[in-house]
Amino acid sequence: MLKIRIVVVLFSTFLLSCASTKKNRDAQALLKRLTSQGKYTEAISLVKSDKFFPEERSKLLKKLELGNLHYLNGEFYQALKIFDSAKELSDKLYTKSISKKITAALINANQDNYYGERFERSLLRFYLGLLHYRIYRKGEYEAYSTFESLDNGKQKETKHPEKKLSDKEKRQHLFAARAMILEWDTLLENYKQDVSGISTYKTDLMAKILGAFIHEEIGTRTDRNIAKQLYKDAKKVLFKYYNLYPTFNFNHEKFAKDYEKLPKLKKSKIKKEYIAETEYAKSLVAFIDSRLKDLKNRKSKRNNIKILLKEGYVAKKKPKKVDFPLPMFRLGYVSGRKTSLFVFTLEMLAISQGTKPTISFELPGIEEKSQGKEYFAVIKNAKGKELLREKIVLINPMSEIAAQTMENDYSSAKKAIGTRVAAKHVAAILASYKIYEAQPNALGKITAGLAYAASNKAIAASEKIDLRQWTTLPHNIRMASFTLKPGKEYLINIEEGQGKAAKVLKSKKLTIDKNKSYFLDFNVY
Repeated sequence: MLKIRIVVVLFSTFLLSCASTKKNRDAQALLKRLTSQGKYTEAISLVKSDKFFPEERSKLLKKLELGNLHYLNGEFYQALKIFDSAKELSDKLYTKSISKKITAALINANQDNYYGERFERSLLRFYLGLLHYRIYRKGEYEAYSTFESLDNGKQKETKHPEKKLSDKEKRQHLFAARAMILEWDTLLENYKQDVSGISTYKTDLMAKILGAFIHEEIGTRTDRNIAKQLYKDAKKVLFKYYNLYPTFNFNHEKFAKDYEKLPKLKKSKIKKEYIAETEYAKSLVAFIDSRLKDLKNRKSKRNNIKILLKEGYVAKKKPKKVDFPLPMFRLGYVSGRKTSLFVFTLEMLAISQGTKPTISFELPGIEEKSQGKEYFAVIKNAKGKELLREKIVLINPMSEIAAQTMENDYSSAKKAIGTRVAAKHVAAILASYKIYEAQPNALGKITAGLAYAASNKAIAASEKIDLRQWTTLPHNIRMASFTLKPGKEYLINIEEGQGKAAKVLKSKKLTIDKNKSYFLDFNVY
């Protein structure tokens, strides 16, 4: 009876784990659907609820999603406050005591706090810098409410009215954007030191591009010179780091394979043997060169339209099955007709796997998402005549950055997790063998087999992979910059593709003031 109860408990644990995993995956899918439909208020309610990763260890993930949803909903001040809180929590988690990490290594990543991948912690700075800039442009804080839980179980609502910002307050946000870019650069320098020599995410092209953009906006001679240097640095980042990504380099696999020896080679040799530029790479270089040229012009002749386009959702994490050999320690045969532990082990593994004496577990993988799309800003006059068609250049291929991160983590994770899972299986087999030893006949073997099968289910449940991710991060981040003559009304269309197949995704009417520049921020799904 006791054995049966153990089996029931183990199997129940397995079922509860599967139910929890499905619930979280369904919540992520619903979040994407609501966001794509522009139902941001509903999406915010979902993320705040217990339907979306309710455990305390996922608190950072909820903050990241909430911050982005408020930003998408045009609630920049609330988004800024949430992202500030997320950054504080992220920094605290990253530097917390080692004991929790040791526990996670022995148990499972799902039992640990959600820290965010390196690129997710990095992109948190992108949104913070962007939000300070958007508030500077908007010149106001939106009205919002905060809620305080009372002892009687009720909540006290405090309403905060809309606030118009003074010129001084607006400039403070512009300078805060610059400060965040500097902090972002410091973080990336730390990344470079942490993963020196490894072909993985360690810097971000967007930090240079957005940084240059913010310095341009401040507009002093010193800031313009810094902007020029940042654009030059962007070309170096593209060459040294972003040639790892297929979006920019047809030879990305060879570039990654020989990454450690590239610093010893001449630049000309690397270009010739390891780099084959894609059209995306050529467009990006042309964009950077155009920005450098634009900075040389007199202020009155500089580009007055900037476009930021965030496309789709970052590639989804998914389970990736791994087969791992069980360590076959030396086992002696037991005299008589009783099955040896060695043979018993093989039989139990055959029961659980059905093929050969290996164990299986899952690691996080990532879905493949192709590029293949081009986006254009198409400008028309009041009569509908096309005046300009400007390519919106791909700068950050976030899905490829995520995929490379998963791939680089794969080898080390396979060994560490495989060893941990193998130890659990060995313990389960030994426990099942004790059951068989107490009743060394066909019925005993069946009972032992059922016990091991239940243990196998429980092990699978305890090793459910960590599929938590910042779901609403974009698939790609793109930018464009160009000039429109003042005094006229324009229709600006964001189009996917060209010719008859072109699809208008977003539209905006704009009348250009002689003394103003314009920043247009789009999200397309």
